Amino acid sequence: MKKIGSFPDREGLLEAVFAAGHMVANFGGEWHADDPEAVEAIIRNFVPPMPDLERGQMAWFMAYTGLDAIRERAMGELRMTDRAAFARIGAHRAQERFGYDATARIIGMLRPFAEPAEEEALGEEALRAAWREAAAVAV
Repeated sequence: MKKIGSFPDREGLLEAVFAAGHMVANFGGEWHADDPEAVEAIIRNFVPPMPDLERGQMAWFMAYTGLDAIRERAMGELRMTDRAAFARIGAHRAQERFGYDATARIIGMLRPFAEPAEEEALGEEALRAAWREAAAVAV
């Protein structure tokens, strides 16, 4: 184990290091890693996990991003053209809790139904920011 500069206290970071097959430990207030360069790369590139949303928070997210209107347009068309996609989107909507990754896959199914003026709100950065805002909404 070799000394590394620091180890930020960010949710999920330690798990990400372990999942990559590395080890870190704090000895006497100094952080050490089995492979300092690899661990520091994980720290630099780490994206914190997205929180789950409850049903009310999801409704806020969908309204805030305009995805509620896009979903309604999509569902109207998919009902006649792609029953499997229609069912998948409908089942997702019926959940009690929503994870970001599963929702991102549904958003990917909805993108083709977005109007040009709506596309800016569907960028990855904008969606992540809106998701985090929604997670802070008390419902």
